Amino acid sequence: MAELFAAHRAADRRPGAVFYAENDEYIGPRVQKLWFESFRAPAAAASCGGAAVPERRGHAVFSSPAGVPLWTAAVAAFFKSQGDSPYRSRISLR
Repeated sequence: MAELFAAHRAADRRPGAVFYAENDEYIGPRVQKLWFESFRAPAAAASCGGAAVPERRGHAVFSSPAGVPLWTAAVAAFFKSQGDSPYRSRISLR
């Protein structure tokens, strides 16, 4: 998986973000750090966020009612950090 992340990022230089559950019951912190470092290494602009999901089921952070506010806040912070990035959509929904 680390090699896959590194290969993907080597081909894609756009800013990227990683979010993980600190209490993921299948993927431990050592592997999460390895994956993030593999993701970040080829491209400078990468951010990482993590949180412990209160329900103790971290692997379900993206679908858990307790996890949704955690990862959506991290995604919002990532987009805000990009400012007027050329990668931001220029489409108006008005």
